[in-house]
Amino acid sequence: MDRLDDARSTFAQAVKKCYQVLPIKEKTSCKVIFTSFSFDCFQCIPLWCMTADFELHQNNVTKARSTIEKARLRNPQNPELWRKAILIEWEHGSKDQAK
Repeated sequence: MDRLDDARSTFAQAVKKCYQVLPIKEKTSCKVIFTSFSFDCFQCIPLWCMTADFELHQNNVTKARSTIEKARLRNPQNPELWRKAILIEWEHGSKDQAK
């Protein structure tokens, strides 16, 4: 299981680096990569978080919320996803709801 976690982490880091250097036109392709791999590898929490970050970067707060909600449904006990959901609400939504 450690090898699988290492592979997921390495892949997530590689995708994130690609996203950082891609021109704006190609970021749509990056979104497709994030989304498809998030669903295929639903236990890879960094991918879910990067997908939400991508949406936030594009000012799609609703899609970011939706992405994290889907991730939390598939990984209900993961504290990182709960923190991400709270952070999104705190920074981009309702601070009362974040509490």
